[in-house]
Parts: sequence; C-alpha cells; structure tokens
Amino acid sequence: TPEEAIIGGAKFISEKYVNNPVYAQDTLYKMKWNPDIPGVHQYATDVGWSYKQTAKIKQLYDLCTNYYLRFDVPKYGMK
Repeated sequence: TPEEAIIGGAKFISEKYVNNPVYAQDTLYKMKWNPDIPGVHQYATDVGWSYKQTAKIKQLYDLCTNYYLRFDVPKYGMK
C-alpha cells in the first residue's frame, strides 16, 4: 500500500543513511555526495538529485508555521 511504501522507505533511509552509525548522512546533500568519504555510500547517482528534491521540501515547509533553519556546511576530507 502507499502507507507501507512510505513507512518502508523512511525506515530504509533512516537505517542506511540518516541514523547509520558509520555514515551519518543526515542531509540530502550528504546522502548524494558523502563529504566524509567522497564517492562512497551515495544514495543517488544523479548529480542534481538533492537540488531536485528542494521544491517539494519547500512546499512542506510552507505548510509549517513554527520552524527554524539550521545550516550544516560540510567539509570534505577523509575521517
């Protein structure tokens, strides 16, 4: 069902990327480019993937009335 697909997809992203103890890729940018280990464990192959997601994310933010933005500027290099 659509509900199961959303829950399953969220679980996959959470476990494999956002809350992963090794990669901790907690932004769309980090999921695509992985600044800590460039070229390793990338979610998407499209170089414009993270940019293309922002329009939908903006629509969701526009529905909210109380939020703040925190910017995470990655630094490239090996750990």
